[in-house]
Amino acid sequence: MDEIAARRIYYRRPLPTLPDILLIDIPPRFAGEGLALDRYYPAILETVAEAHEFEAYLFERRA
Repeated sequence: MDEIAARRIYYRRPLPTLPDILLIDIPPRFAGEGLALDRYYPAILETVAEAHEFEAYLFERRA
């Protein structure tokens, strides 16, 4: 979290029927050529529960 997903941009849904979008700014040393948006990793969050689950995943302690 402190390095890979430290910078994030959260776009709230403009309409109730659309998903939220979370863009994670991947630092250049971790980014590969496979990312669709250069060094940004997009995540589509369809529900509030899914957004909370994704945030919990990003904040998990890792070795």
